[in-house]
Amino acid sequence: MGEARVTIADLARRLGLSQSAVSYALNGAPGVSETTRERVRAMAREMGWRPSSAARSLRSRRSRAIGVVLTRHAEQLATEPFYYRLIAGLETVLSPRDYSLLLSLTESGPAAHELYRQWSQEQKVDGVVLFDLVTEDSRIALLEELGIPMVLMGEVPNHSAVLHVAGHEDTDSLVVMQHVASLGHENIGFLGGPVALVHEQARRRGMRRAARLTGARLVQCQAEYTIEGGRRAAADLLARHPQLTALICSSDLICLGALQACRAAGLQVPQDISLVSWDDSIPMAVVTPAITALDRDPAGMGKIAARLLVGHLEDGPLGGAPTEVTSSLVIRESTGPLRAPGRT
Repeated sequence: MGEARVTIADLARRLGLSQSAVSYALNGAPGVSETTRERVRAMAREMGWRPSSAARSLRSRRSRAIGVVLTRHAEQLATEPFYYRLIAGLETVLSPRDYSLLLSLTESGPAAHELYRQWSQEQKVDGVVLFDLVTEDSRIALLEELGIPMVLMGEVPNHSAVLHVAGHEDTDSLVVMQHVASLGHENIGFLGGPVALVHEQARRRGMRRAARLTGARLVQCQAEYTIEGGRRAAADLLARHPQLTALICSSDLICLGALQACRAAGLQVPQDISLVSWDDSIPMAVVTPAITALDRDPAGMGKIAARLLVGHLEDGPLGGAPTEVTSSLVIRESTGPLRAPGRT
């Protein structure tokens, strides 16, 4: 049996660098200093590193396809306005530039990894867009090893050299909290999404900071990104904390479920309790009462991600400076002033 091939991960461990920094140094990309670049190349020579055949092939052949893998059922995706608006934004930029979008749904992380390997072997994509990042996301290292360029949607603190579209979770938290606090609400609940997700971790930190700055008393819980998940989480939170007079929900679907829970508890919105959704969508505007929501422009996110990735593919790597999107709070009927003497 021959020796195991030296990988980018091996070089990163030996050098004490991130895999992203090693990858960019080896590929001549911006984002690392010349000193670091020379260190990496010297170590690569010493350890006998060679680029994989898949990486060489992807650099020499083009499929003009961009891949997106989402870990969810098709039925679930059909109920998530955020994702199909974001995908529409990707397609708006890709199609006029003669790129196709290859969308695949998987049921697990390992299945997604296997799909990336298959795409690499069959040279099906020129690059990918990654969603729903988790701490130490193994997909990033895998794609770097396969030589597949990527753009990440969200914060990536441990991979600063990777192209990504960053939001403003900290600023968004303060905007939402200041709105409900300005209406007199002091006891506020936050229904966050799955805590394993990096953007949800940032959101929770942002909410805690915003609560300190506004003097609000905050309680947080976790909910699935579904209407039923929001209903269950809100019902439990309201039962345990009847003093709450405002709920901030981490997605439009969670918020719709929270609205159901409030009605089931005999609470009127916004007379007894105010509701805010982190994501805006058509349902937020047409439900009764219409929901105050944070418009994060998912279509705009998709457009930015596509431009970054196409620019990387056609003009060379663009470096690791994140491209940020801004949000705006759309105030509707679901938030109102605290009613004296308040709910008990």
